[in-house]
Amino acid sequence: MYTQKTVIPLKLSPSYLLNNLSISSMDNSSIKYGTIHKNTLNLHQHAQPSIQIVYNPESFPHVLDFRTIQPNPFILQAKWCIIGSSVCLVLCCYHIVLIYDESGSNLLSVHPTVYVADKHESTYAKGIAVYENFLCIGWGNGEMIVYQIQEKYIDGRAEISFERFATLTGHSEPIASLCTDATGCLVSGDDTGMVCVWKLKGIEGMSDQTPNIVVKTSDSPCTGVAMCGDFIIASFGSGKIEIWGKTSLELKFEINAHARWINSIDVCHKKRWLIAVSEDTCVSVWQLPRDNSGVMECLHYQAVQSCMLTGCQFLDEDGIDFALTAYDHNEILIYSLVDNEKDLQ
Repeated sequence: MYTQKTVIPLKLSPSYLLNNLSISSMDNSSIKYGTIHKNTLNLHQHAQPSIQIVYNPESFPHVLDFRTIQPNPFILQAKWCIIGSSVCLVLCCYHIVLIYDESGSNLLSVHPTVYVADKHESTYAKGIAVYENFLCIGWGNGEMIVYQIQEKYIDGRAEISFERFATLTGHSEPIASLCTDATGCLVSGDDTGMVCVWKLKGIEGMSDQTPNIVVKTSDSPCTGVAMCGDFIIASFGSGKIEIWGKTSLELKFEINAHARWINSIDVCHKKRWLIAVSEDTCVSVWQLPRDNSGVMECLHYQAVQSCMLTGCQFLDEDGIDFALTAYDHNEILIYSLVDNEKDLQ
């Protein structure tokens, strides 16, 4: 169904991190790709020189107290988020959350992570999601911090500020992944395999909310969460993908998608396609059913030789192209539907 079309060379190979690929838009002519190598976020754009954002904790002595924490210069996740009329680049790191403009040139906001008193250290941030004018960030202590985003226009230019608004507590272990949809549904997954669903509509009362627990697995960490229509999707270290009804919270489908840890998932909403990559070197594409009575169909399954895959993203709303990253591999791999499949779109 898909064949490799081209590659984008990288100066620094991606680290072994979940979801280690982010894209800035669905416009093929201007897509920016983001990959993480240790403490460096590499930004790539077709026919443009790459840009690097280097995270150095000691550059932020005004927000980090190094008398109580040991500097740990690693980035764990990066994601472009649409906030109001602007696009921001959010970096989750050890000790801190950094928020840049879309280009990564201007640092807009800095937020230290939670101090864990019993461990005498700062925790890390992982998991990024946006709903309306709220930014949700997951922490390594299991909490989720919600920031309220305010956008003001000065001389025709948008000025964005971020203020801590609420704390959500439903997990006892580190957050692995977050996602939201337009209805105000927030899904969170943690390192024990617990997946929680939150309703963020009427967000003024968010601080008093408790989640509905969807699933709890004893030995399989959650590695990614997504939503498509009335389905909640989660991937696990066991290689399974599980799908629940968003309204009923009932398990609808369970797929043994991969032989090893699933490292990243993404959804093409228009086609209801799900893509997953695993450390078993394979990429799979699945057709999600239109309703609970349908069946899951595997549309594409392919091994990428000698590549421990760490990231995947559809590059357009029709699912014609997708991109892959792999640990210690100095290329972004671009795949495209074969011509006869495009004709069926």
